[in-house]
Amino acid sequence: MIEPVPGYWGRQGSTFVWFEKIGEERFAELMRMAWVQVAPKRLISKFSSNA
Repeated sequence: MIEPVPGYWGRQGSTFVWFEKIGEERFAELMRMAWVQVAPKRLISKFSSNA
């Protein structure tokens, strides 16, 4: 389960992730989505080309 942090939704995308309620694949997807938002473009490009 994923839900906004009260009072912080929209501020840098703060969210709660209930690890015990989501699967490993979903967690990996969320981490990749978060990383893509902050990683340098050169690293994103390198990561995408190796996938």
